[in-house]
Amino acid sequence: MGRRKSKAAIDGKIKEAQRIVLKNKSRYDASLVSLRKLMEEKDEVLKNELLDEFKKSGKEFSVVVGYLREGIRK
Repeated sequence: MGRRKSKAAIDGKIKEAQRIVLKNKSRYDASLVSLRKLMEEKDEVLKNELLDEFKKSGKEFSVVVGYLREGIRK
């Protein structure tokens, strides 16, 4: 049979585990903010690309929107 761990030893391990979790949570939260920012930047690039192509096409707005909504060319 193994030795019993003292309450102080267990409390120390709990505090260390909590510290590690908080450190990792902070890193996770920062990474999540970075990911969201990058996704917003990508969306902005795609919006601009779509708008540029729409302007080049010479099509009427209603034609393009109709195609996008229904997949039908008018």
